[in-house]
Amino acid sequence: MKPMMSVFFFACALILAPAATAEAGPIRLALRDTTVVGGTVFSYPVYVDSSVTGLGVTSYELELTFSASTLSFVGITVAGTMTELWEYTDASEVSSGRIRIAGSGSTNLSGTGILVVLRFQAKTFSSTSYASVNFASALLNEGTPAVVTRNGTITVQVPPSITISPDTWTMIKGETKQFVVSGGSGPYTWSTTDAAKASIDSTGLLTALNIGFVRVICSDSFGVLDTSGIVEIRGLRLSIRDTSVYQGQTLSLPVQTTSVTGLGITSGQLTLTFNQNLWTATGISVEGTILASSAPEFSASPGSASISFAQSTPIAGSGTFVVVNLEATTSTYGYSNLGFANVVFNEDLLATSATGTIGVTQLATLNVTPGGTQTLVKGDSLQFSASGGAGPYTWSVSDSGRATISSSGLLKVLRGGSVTVTAHDANGSIGSSGTILLYDFRLTVPSFSQYVVTSADTAIEFRLIVTANDTGFSSYQFRLSYSTAYNLVLDSVITAGTLSQDWSIAPGYSAGGLQIAAAGISPVTAAGTLVKLRFRVPSTTPRPSTTSISLSEVLFNEGFPLPLVESGFLQIRSTNAKPILSSQTPASLDSTGVGLPTQFSVSAYDPDGDALTYFWKVNGVLEQSGSSKTFTRVFSTPSPSTTVVVVFEDPWGLKDSASWSFRIVTEVERLTEIVPDDFLLYQNYPNPFNPSTTIRFMISVSSFVTLTLYDLLGNELAVLVSQWMPPGTYAVRWEAGTFANGTYFYRLRAGEFVQTRKLVLLK
Repeated sequence: MKPMMSVFFFACALILAPAATAEAGPIRLALRDTTVVGGTVFSYPVYVDSSVTGLGVTSYELELTFSASTLSFVGITVAGTMTELWEYTDASEVSSGRIRIAGSGSTNLSGTGILVVLRFQAKTFSSTSYASVNFASALLNEGTPAVVTRNGTITVQVPPSITISPDTWTMIKGETKQFVVSGGSGPYTWSTTDAAKASIDSTGLLTALNIGFVRVICSDSFGVLDTSGIVEIRGLRLSIRDTSVYQGQTLSLPVQTTSVTGLGITSGQLTLTFNQNLWTATGISVEGTILASSAPEFSASPGSASISFAQSTPIAGSGTFVVVNLEATTSTYGYSNLGFANVVFNEDLLATSATGTIGVTQLATLNVTPGGTQTLVKGDSLQFSASGGAGPYTWSVSDSGRATISSSGLLKVLRGGSVTVTAHDANGSIGSSGTILLYDFRLTVPSFSQYVVTSADTAIEFRLIVTANDTGFSSYQFRLSYSTAYNLVLDSVITAGTLSQDWSIAPGYSAGGLQIAAAGISPVTAAGTLVKLRFRVPSTTPRPSTTSISLSEVLFNEGFPLPLVESGFLQIRSTNAKPILSSQTPASLDSTGVGLPTQFSVSAYDPDGDALTYFWKVNGVLEQSGSSKTFTRVFSTPSPSTTVVVVFEDPWGLKDSASWSFRIVTEVERLTEIVPDDFLLYQNYPNPFNPSTTIRFMISVSSFVTLTLYDLLGNELAVLVSQWMPPGTYAVRWEAGTFANGTYFYRLRAGEFVQTRKLVLLK
């Protein structure tokens, strides 16, 4: 109805309205405080709180303001209100947030109730908001009766919602996926937009039935709904397992697939993407895979590998689709994703794929010991070991014709040359030794000190020594150099009594040196003196003085066998120092047993470096002489006093000595090696005895053991045992000999254990 017509009817209603028949106080028109949900359209009544009965109210005019930022005005309704039967009602929003309402009728209002109902839509906010609705003006009839008003406040709550998770998903036919919902109030009702594509149970478990697209729908107990995004159902899934290999190794990576049976796939293509800094694709393998009957094409570029196939019959089965071979780099290491791209079958059938992680693991650094340069001679062995990797280790040698190495790392020299040793661990890590110099035998310039007393020229013979060789040599040459600062003079080369005897030899002498070449008929393989050099020591040579002697340009035959050349020196001196004893073992000895091997040794040195000769004597009788520092003796009979002496002497007669004095006691027999639980001294048997008896005892831990015989006054008569003994049970037989009849005591002491018993001798 147009505004002018509204005014006309409103005026007519006023003319026709009967006059009030009674006077009354102000009538209250009221708006209530209420709460609504954002996004909803709601009714908002204007109440008549005071009775209008008999007041002849047949019209009204209201103007209200409201929070336009929170509410939108929709309209009014009079159904069920006090003015439902009136002929005229009109409302309009005259400006943003301002409403004008008017109504009139031929029927007088009576009582209290709802004058008119406003309709608003609450706007939606992320948090609770508030709106006010206020009376700007209010008239009943033309102002009589008078009106008072009450404004209202509307609380707008955040609307209830539920959220389905996940929102989108990609799955394959026959697969299930659990969907969940948050918010709202249960119980929840689940459904899909296409039951032929996927079904969902009351718990939200979705089952993919056919290839295509579908959405998931959920509603709570109040009817609040949410609909997911697109759920795509594909025919198959490709995946790889997470794996890794060591640097430099080849990874045969299976591409796995779910069942392709019944999908009618006769062609397809896929691309694998990976980190080109870590991997290089080298090819594919189809044996035992789903593509075994195909002849797929393979192509590779940095960071990717592509596979395509086409055949007349559909592929079938599940498991390994194809195997892709990737070579790990040797220069770097790390982990990266391997993904799929451009995966399509039959030109329109898509597949889902799962990204995997493949890694290049850094190889360990192997340490091979001993390191550095090593020098070995034919027949020598050297044990190598490796650490830092994962065993077992595999050993190899660079030239197996010159040396061999066992599975445990033991190197053996076969012939001269040079090799290196390499260790491989179980993961392919590699470590190498330094250079190992190999020789067939030794050519040694010995070092020694010569005692020269006279002032006149003295001749000294100096030997060059070789060790044995398997090959044999029939010629040699070398250059000998020596220091001339102390006026040594190389006088001549002597072959008599050497390995070079009867050889043709051509020496060339020079100041401080000698060039020599020699040749013979029969090859030499034995060890011995190659040749002798005669030096003169002039009276002008200072004493002491040391001359270094070295060999160079050494050649045997035409280069083989190969000698290890060891240089030396010659020392001239006019004084001679006495040998010095460093230590003796045992340091002292109280006793030893009959029949037991007893070893004696000394450590001695000569300040001049002279070789020492050792003379071993037992009770003044010489029993051993030579270079051995060790002497072993088995004593067959008991003795109360025995002496062992060693005298060590230099070539010029200066000497020193060491000695041991001890008793030789009765032999001890070990009855059993079973370890006893305790210490125990048994009663001798027989007892009384004549002329011998046996005493048994046992010890549970290694101890220094003494078994001693005493008379009745406590005087020590004999020591039957005095030595370290391992755990066990022992027996000692004692021959009384010249002992007189009577009672005696025997005492066992083993560590802290002490026990004494009595024995009786009756002749």
